[in-house]
Amino acid sequence: MKKDIMINFCGFNRYEEDNEDKIEFITKGNMFHKDGKYYIKYDQIDDNEVISTTVKIEDEKVTILRYGSMNTQMIVEKGKKHLSYYETPQGAVTIGVYSDKVDVNIGESNGEIKLYYDVEFDNVLASRNAIEIKYKQV
Repeated sequence: MKKDIMINFCGFNRYEEDNEDKIEFITKGNMFHKDGKYYIKYDQIDDNEVISTTVKIEDEKVTILRYGSMNTQMIVEKGKKHLSYYETPQGAVTIGVYSDKVDVNIGESNGEIKLYYDVEFDNVLASRNAIEIKYKQV
């Protein structure tokens, strides 16, 4: 059964010592449980474009699927490096995603997901990142 939720999203991308991007927003979404996994779905509006996002949570493994002008499939799992797909207007690329910390606290009416991960292009560190997603049932 789907539950309506409010989502607080905060994300950081650090490219160099003094070069950091931050994004924060609040949006409505929904959450459901299927086959032992939790799913959170929401839409984000960025530069007048709707980006549909699905977050699949299974223990300490989180998969983020984003669909819009740039499609992404990213797997973040503590202690493992995953090759992920990132589509840009210039073409598709494969990136390496490594996480040393994944905190998942999922409840039926509220919860929090914290992901800390590095992104690599051709085995070279491109950015250090953090995502925090908090939700509460409405």
